Amino acid sequence: SSDLAKILPVNKELIRVGLNIGCGTFGASHKRMPLDKLAECFIRWMKIQPIEIILTGAPNEREINQKFLEIFIASGGDEKFMRDCAGQTDILDLTALIETCNLFVTTDSGPYHMAVALKTPTICWLNSNDITSIHNHSWVRCLVNPNIYDFMEAVSYFKDLSSKNFK
Repeated sequence: SSDLAKILPVNKELIRVGLNIGCGTFGASHKRMPLDKLAECFIRWMKIQPIEIILTGAPNEREINQKFLEIFIASGGDEKFMRDCAGQTDILDLTALIETCNLFVTTDSGPYHMAVALKTPTICWLNSNDITSIHNHSWVRCLVNPNIYDFMEAVSYFKDLSSKNFK
């Protein structure tokens, strides 16, 4: 939508990565990625390749996104190419946002299933091996409690698929 275009100017020099830390639904916080491990993974990735991170989420997930940003910065990450859009999108804008991403990183959540349906290359970070959460498609990599090497291997998988930076 035009509102989305205002908050997400296109930067063709960077790989756009959507990040849905998520699990703002009552009782679902156990699905949330560990923020320190997540920050470590993204800091490592950003040292290798220029990326733009677009944080997604409902209005009540803005707080968890801000906690992630604090950990990310305290761990040496540069927030210059990170944007928090939690609470700024409706379902149609979120769909458009996901479609603009070269890669979407998420937990088992509504945006995860949307990204899969849109065939956006997706890494799903799971904290337990729940087979009902796994999509078996070439554009999806589900990682169970990954370490930094598992995460970077999944990133490399998508990078190797296309000379057009993932998508």
